[in-house]
Amino acid sequence: MRGMFALKVLGRIEQLLREKHQNDQLVLSEFFDYVAGTSTGGIIATGISLGLSIQELEAFYQFQAPLMFRKTSNIVKRIFYSKYDYEPLTAKIKEIVGAKTELGDSRLKTLLMLVLMNASTASPWPVSSNPRAMYNDTALGEHSNLKLPLWQLVRATTAAPYFFEPEIINIGDKRFVFYDGALTSLNNPAFKLLQMATSPAYRLGWPTGKENILLVSVGTGLVPREVKHIRLRDKQFGSLLLNSMEALMYSASTETDLLCRSVSHVVAGEPVDSEVGDFIATPAIGNTPLCTYARFNAVLNPRGLARYGCEDLLKRTQFALDDTASIEACAMLGTAVAQAQVQPALFNGFGLRPPAS
Repeated sequence: MRGMFALKVLGRIEQLLREKHQNDQLVLSEFFDYVAGTSTGGIIATGISLGLSIQELEAFYQFQAPLMFRKTSNIVKRIFYSKYDYEPLTAKIKEIVGAKTELGDSRLKTLLMLVLMNASTASPWPVSSNPRAMYNDTALGEHSNLKLPLWQLVRATTAAPYFFEPEIINIGDKRFVFYDGALTSLNNPAFKLLQMATSPAYRLGWPTGKENILLVSVGTGLVPREVKHIRLRDKQFGSLLLNSMEALMYSASTETDLLCRSVSHVVAGEPVDSEVGDFIATPAIGNTPLCTYARFNAVLNPRGLARYGCEDLLKRTQFALDDTASIEACAMLGTAVAQAQVQPALFNGFGLRPPAS
């Protein structure tokens, strides 16, 4: 549900680009070349890559997301395996992505990267539509990752344990079990995206430099433990797993943000902590920034919310990942953060993508 926070920030970016280029139909896929996401961010990234407007994605979250959280009727299964049925989620993902759309489909307007957790190998799996990638070679035929159904990859990156069952995907002649990529160190995929775009190992080799790459990272809010009220039932297996997952998400996202800032020319972002600040006036490691970097997010505790006049939101919600009633609160906070943090100067020096790129 916290994806609505990110959508409000992205909506502000899209609106500023429309104003700059005097085109009220412009969408983010006309500006960004490569989009990545994990979990709810995977749904958003896929929608952007398909050329959807942020308004269309907001409508999807506002009206369709609550329908995807239908509790499992089997009580034992609900307690020990998955809280919600996966069929409604699968149906809605197919609806927005297309049941026959593949990772390498021409419908994608940008390059796309999604992060999954491969439970079969106990490792993160960042899968990309980059046609030059080793395992995307069309000579591999049906074994090429580009032939994978896109809806399955999106379903897999949203398969959070305790919430939904895993997604089983056949890759070539092998069968793998996938969970939500938020269970990995790549919950925030920003630095991996930069690696995939610039490292020769990934065969794109885009030139680095603050004038060449604009990396924009949008979070869904950071929830520190202090806002959680631990109760007896929170010590049970399912809640313990959920609490551990959220702790991993928090630490992985923050560390990735810090890594991105340390190698970049930082133009936007709240302070990471009291020791290092926001890096906006701090030279990159080696004094040669790999890119221009902006991070938009908020800490969902009383102090963090007070920065945007939203401290009363904690009286309504604790921003739980599956709290459908929190959509309005997430939207309000996202709007406030977007207005405060996203400024037109962000796009200075960067233009729209060439139509054939």
